Amino acid sequence: MAFGLCLSINTQAQPVAFTRVDSFSWSEPVTLNAAFRDWQGDFLGGNQQFSDNWLETGVRVNDWTLAFLYRYDIALRFSQDTADFYYRSQNDLSIDPDRRYHLSLNGLRFTARGLRFSKMHQPVHSLSLTWGLSLFEADQRIDGEINGTDRSARIDYFYSKDELFDRVVDRPSGTGISLDLAVKTHVFTDTRITAHVTDLLGTILWQDAPRTQASASLDRTSSNQDGVVTLEPLISGRETIKSNDWQILQPRVHIQVHQPLNPRMDALFDYRYQHGKHLISTGAAFNNQDQKFGLRLWPQINTLELFFQHPHWQISVASDALSKTQAQTLWLRFSLN
Repeated sequence: MAFGLCLSINTQAQPVAFTRVDSFSWSEPVTLNAAFRDWQGDFLGGNQQFSDNWLETGVRVNDWTLAFLYRYDIALRFSQDTADFYYRSQNDLSIDPDRRYHLSLNGLRFTARGLRFSKMHQPVHSLSLTWGLSLFEADQRIDGEINGTDRSARIDYFYSKDELFDRVVDRPSGTGISLDLAVKTHVFTDTRITAHVTDLLGTILWQDAPRTQASASLDRTSSNQDGVVTLEPLISGRETIKSNDWQILQPRVHIQVHQPLNPRMDALFDYRYQHGKHLISTGAAFNNQDQKFGLRLWPQINTLELFFQHPHWQISVASDALSKTQAQTLWLRFSLN
């Protein structure tokens, strides 16, 4: 891949170092602690898990930035039956041989390391636009789905490591590009609106990508020495290597609205969309000279967010539980200039 980049920068400007971290993890069927231990914990129900992690550190000169970027994204969406079936299998619980579990699972995962360029434009005083272009190498891919029942299911997925059948393969290499866009504007002078779209346009080209397309028949049953009934699958299908495969990245949206109520207090409204889920929050910010602190409540995920903002740094922490072993949501944002 070849590309050219032409920058026009005032070299008299002083470079400013910056770092930005945004890590958001959420798990419905089990706590996050249990999710990292193969679902060894209480079953809570639900049909989704995801973790989006972004680390960016670099320099800013005038309206330009150049930074090193690291990303780790994983998202799983599944039916209630799939969650119940998987939980029972992972915890050695009996599976009723007369029950039919309807299985549906869609999953993606990748890590990325590379560079991100960005440029801010301000066509009018009340509006600024910032575009960012990320170029990166990718690894640790999972991208595919399972559909059917606990007796007969179809599997079609790409991977770097075969998590289902332990097939030994060479890891594919991925090269990605992504465009993000941020818009900031003032409405009626005081109301401030910020909208940020990650992966507005984004794709990864995987070379020599391992793929499994298979059918699993689970009609055979057996019992262990404790009398727990389990199902033993028969697998048939094909394993291939696809020389070039494009993985399309799904956009994520975050919109923030700040409405000043008086010189000391702002009302806050947020909207997030990622992995098919819509989240809305309300909150308040309290101003103390050049510092700001406040909170947001995300009722759909029972999560409270606390934040503190300083002219040179800001931090935000959110969770739905005080104990890390009980939390289903954990969100950390940090930026430093």
